[in-house]
Amino acid sequence: SVHASILLPVERLHSILSTAGFNSQQQFLLVGNSTSGWGEEGRLYWVLNQYFEVKVKILDGGFKAYNKFFANKKAYQTRPLKKHSLRLKVTPGNYHISLSELRVSTSPILDVRGVLEFSGATPFGSTYGGHIRGAKSVPWDQFFDGEGYLREKPLFMKSLIGKEPIIYCTAGYRSAMVWAVLRHHGINSKNYDGSWFEYSSQRNE
Repeated sequence: SVHASILLPVERLHSILSTAGFNSQQQFLLVGNSTSGWGEEGRLYWVLNQYFEVKVKILDGGFKAYNKFFANKKAYQTRPLKKHSLRLKVTPGNYHISLSELRVSTSPILDVRGVLEFSGATPFGSTYGGHIRGAKSVPWDQFFDGEGYLREKPLFMKSLIGKEPIIYCTAGYRSAMVWAVLRHHGINSKNYDGSWFEYSSQRNE
């Protein structure tokens, strides 16, 4: 649904993440499926950086890299989670943009869905197909190699420096991963978490 892609209230997020063990004292490594998934680790990384004081990184290469690194290790244990608090940022990160803000923004817009989705396919049940007017197609998987590892910085990123691009996909997951990639390369951007699910629900767009 449209609402499934939009963030829960921060108080609810705090409760969920605290219960999961996240806190502001320990360091956390997010391990996902890289391009074999939907960028869930990128979405979580984005949420944590948006609202919470937390030390967190994403493992390049995801589970494939994790399993490869520990394949020959007979015993490995992560540090146990301790009972520490998860602190909210006094001022949330400026990494999100709403539909109303997007409508009046002059920043470049990157559509990181696949080319077929950009051209009108609706494989995930969007209200209609297409893309946001003026958006540029930059499929998210082009930032990674065939093994799911991050590629070197693409040349076109130079054109984004200082422009704070807006990123969207279908439900704000793949776009959050690209937000993390751009952040890694020193480029500030904003993730439109409502993404195409929300945008396409607005009949007058």
